[in-house]
Amino acid sequence: MNVVDSWELRAWPFESADPLALHEDYTKARRSADAALVQVRNSATAYLVTRHRLVAELLGNPALSAAPAHAGYPAPTSRSLATKRGQQAFVRMDPPEHTGYRRAVQPSLGRHAVARLAEVVGAIARRCVEETLRDGAADVVTTLAEPLPLQTSAHWLGVPLREAEELLLPAKSWASLTDDSVSPEQLQGVIEDYFAHRLTKNSGRGWSDTTSSLIESLAAAGIIDRVAVARTFGLLFTSGLFTTRNTLALMMLALATDVEELDRLLTDDTLDLRRATEEILRLTCVPRYSALRTTTQDMQIGAVFVPAGSGVIASIAAANRDPEVFSDPDVLRLDRIPNRHLTFGPGTHGCIGSALARLEIRATLEALRARASARANWSVDHLGFHGGTTVTVDRLVMAFA
Repeated sequence: MNVVDSWELRAWPFESADPLALHEDYTKARRSADAALVQVRNSATAYLVTRHRLVAELLGNPALSAAPAHAGYPAPTSRSLATKRGQQAFVRMDPPEHTGYRRAVQPSLGRHAVARLAEVVGAIARRCVEETLRDGAADVVTTLAEPLPLQTSAHWLGVPLREAEELLLPAKSWASLTDDSVSPEQLQGVIEDYFAHRLTKNSGRGWSDTTSSLIESLAAAGIIDRVAVARTFGLLFTSGLFTTRNTLALMMLALATDVEELDRLLTDDTLDLRRATEEILRLTCVPRYSALRTTTQDMQIGAVFVPAGSGVIASIAAANRDPEVFSDPDVLRLDRIPNRHLTFGPGTHGCIGSALARLEIRATLEALRARASARANWSVDHLGFHGGTTVTVDRLVMAFA
């Protein structure tokens, strides 16, 4: 029999003191209602949905809009709302406009295309793991979690590594939105201007096979405006950097705090690293504040009536901890099966880069298994993180004995 908690209007988002844990209010919301009313920026309200079944249904529902222009869009802060409304990339669009972009981009991020990157990503992961373990202690953000997705994105899009590193600083500021002295539009503009310049200079020739095929696919979809194409490249460059970066950092933190699972990873050759990858994705689930939607018509969310124009927060992270679906949902189990996590989201706006993210995580686990068996005692010396659209790990200093 389910325990039903009483629910009073609470201010969302809920911040946890542990980046691997969810705030207890997510559990209370799940126990209280199919959709619990919460307060977002100023006096606006929205419906928080935390149950796995309902989140899965909502993310595929065409009656929910992902466009932040709607009055009821439930951004966590006014700055976040302004930022999202200023973004004109296809992730902020609804069908049919979104569909054209997605169909053009998808072939370059499909499983077969990503599989061709396996050797390169594996080599990058091995170098990063070697750097992390070499001296017995390291800030894994700077040695592993950040350089791996950066180098992968640079290779994939044919961006010279030095230029990719120069783009990293504005991209980090844009992603974390911690510097109020610079507007999000300015930061985004730096990245888009870089790709616009490259398009003007050589129309994509000399970048990579991915670049050439993307330009051709976008043109075939009628997307030929230089600004729109540059914006798409900017989105593809930055999107995978920070979600994967923070997933990798949280993965290292989770392994360091679970001796048994760390030992299993390093010593059990029968452990399926594909299953381990899915469990890492389930437990870390760094996009804590998504998926944010607005209802375009009256609808029912379970037993709750939600009028048109309402904000809906479909909490993927909470759905991934639903005890009705996952036993011991707050515990890392690298061999968990079944594992129906929703980290990448189903439906129209599901993460288009999911195959690449999986490849990077699995390559890191493979590299750790190959190199770290003699250094199985891990400890955390310093952890710094902050909340936002994702859980962002700023610093994670670890020792490897």
